[in-house]
This record gives sequence, C-alpha cells and structure tokens, in this order.
Amino acid sequence: MKLSSRVNYGIKFLMDIAINGEKNRVYLDETAGRNGVSEEYILILLENLKEKGVITIENNGKRKICRLNIEPENISVADLIKMFEEHFFYFEIERNESYSGRIDSIIERSIWNRIETVIRENFKEVTLKTLIESYREAYSYMMYI
Repeated sequence: MKLSSRVNYGIKFLMDIAINGEKNRVYLDETAGRNGVSEEYILILLENLKEKGVITIENNGKRKICRLNIEPENISVADLIKMFEEHFFYFEIERNESYSGRIDSIIERSIWNRIETVIRENFKEVTLKTLIESYREAYSYMMYI
C-alpha cells in the first residue's frame, strides 16, 4: 500500500512545521525549499487544513507564515488522510448479480473491508507527534555533528 502524493506531502509539510518551526510556525518559502516544491503547491495542498482550522497562513510582508494550530499529539494519521483524500481506500469491484459478481461482493465484504478497518484503526494510533519522534530518533546523530 502506498500513500498518495497529496497525503505524503501534506504530512511532510506538517512535520516540517512542527520540527523546524519556532512556536509551531514556519515560513512557507523555507519549507518549500527544504521539500523541493513550490510555495504555490504547498498553498494548494494545505488549503483544506486551513479551512478545517488545523493551520493558519498569515502574510508577513512578502512572505507567508504557516502556523500549526493543533498540537502534534492531537492529530492522527487517519485524520490527516481524511483531510487530504475523500476516500480512505477505494476498491473497485464490479457489481452484478451473476455468480461471479456475487462472489466479488463476498470477497469485498469479507476481505477488503476488514483490511481497511485494521489499517484505519492503526492509523488512528499514529499521530503527527509519533512521526516527529521517529524522525528525531532516526536522525538524532545529525544534531551532534
């Protein structure tokens, strides 16, 4: 399973704000540079989070500042995926009343829906703070160089 680019970059930007931002705020042009994307792309991507109150984007002269309004431990990966993608998962199984179609329906209910439930529950347990701690743990040696 792979996360969409939209979800992946969205989580990266929020991690960047929390890791590099002073008081959970960061200049958008700086996070764009660190992540190799344009500031315009970040603004498009984060618009949904702004509407939901997760972040605030302010003008500071010619530069934009992004501020995280929710503590990282209060944002789960499941929450973020829902904010960036309409559907958590999407399985396309052709539905018809033929013998094969009825079997496909059973497979969907018995297997794919269960897999989705397990993954969704696990993503609820992983927070933005969890990801930040994992990052710091994995790259803490860099702080001593």
